[in-house]
Amino acid sequence: MLLMSWQLVMDGIQLKGITMYYHFILVEILLSAATFISSICGHNSESRFQQREEMIFYKDSLLQGIKRPCPCNETKYCSRVETHPKKEIFIFSVSNHNWLKYDWTKVTTVVEFGYHDDDLLCHAHSKGVRILSNVNIPVQDLTNQRARHIWVQQRVETVKNYFLDGINVDFESAIPADRKDLKQGYTDYITELKTTFKKHLPGAMVTVDVAWNSGGVDGRFYDYKRIADASDFLFVMSYDERSMRSYLKIGIPPAKLVLGVPWYGYRYPCMAYDTVTYHCWLKHVPFRGVNCSDAAGNEVDYGAIIKAYLPRSLTGRQWDKAAQSPFFILKDSRSDRVIQVWYDDPESLIIKYRLVSDLQLGGLGMWNADSLDYDDPKMTQSMWNAIPNLK
Repeated sequence: MLLMSWQLVMDGIQLKGITMYYHFILVEILLSAATFISSICGHNSESRFQQREEMIFYKDSLLQGIKRPCPCNETKYCSRVETHPKKEIFIFSVSNHNWLKYDWTKVTTVVEFGYHDDDLLCHAHSKGVRILSNVNIPVQDLTNQRARHIWVQQRVETVKNYFLDGINVDFESAIPADRKDLKQGYTDYITELKTTFKKHLPGAMVTVDVAWNSGGVDGRFYDYKRIADASDFLFVMSYDERSMRSYLKIGIPPAKLVLGVPWYGYRYPCMAYDTVTYHCWLKHVPFRGVNCSDAAGNEVDYGAIIKAYLPRSLTGRQWDKAAQSPFFILKDSRSDRVIQVWYDDPESLIIKYRLVSDLQLGGLGMWNADSLDYDDPKMTQSMWNAIPNLK
């Protein structure tokens, strides 16, 4: 709805003879205004990210045929990073407020999720770090060859116009096991992306986010082997060795798998609670046919867990030997309901990071780098220091 309104405004302005360059500038202003309006209107983060992606997509279409000037002080920083690290430290950035405080001695690739910042691009390139744009495709376009082609050409323009190093595909829609046409369409989309990039943008990357298991989790029956073959690597949102091995078992080389870990946790309201074993019974909230899922809880940033939740806990930090992860119990101050919070911290993350060397994976990464409280140097340093030096 919003996008349609902006298109009408743009069309009206274009009829009055305003040049395409000023057309582009006005869309930049609308992007900033829309982001502010979305934030004060209470739209959830996923909705805001999706709206921004749609707006950026529209803006990119205006840029076709226009050479955007290099925004960096030195034009060499508008060239794609050509060095290839031994292992990836692949991070997602969802805010342009914290990136100066990242540990740039460890990062190899940053995915801009829901925004673009020229200053971030220039800074990253000065450090030899690549910048990718996060993209998606509507599931209904997967079976339309012309629509797929348009999406691919649009991504080429995005990478060119913003001097990026490639894209990160974050497609998470369900594809039923019996929809072979959708399965083939998604594989063809990734294949065409990489083939087109190789032809027009040599060295540009195509990376793909995948679920923690290759067995159709959350209804995602994708052709993971062929997607891995077509792309540079898969970013697996994984939690243990078992989930990584599910991809290794279908023939994907370990070097094409990047271990994804959470820099966040979940707060689960307990329907019943055992004060001795700390066992918490969750509400039955199925998701895409799965009876046990994170839909029963709410995602919470690591910074909020440590600063706002843990100090109010009834138990203090506890350690689960089986999960090799910390948790604690607290009471909701408004409802008086018992809440169980599970998360990862430096101790548990170090255990997970070891999988990179144990399984000879292509690297590691996290969702997301802005989950920390960067006003707390001790917290920030402990989380970044837990990451092994893999460059």
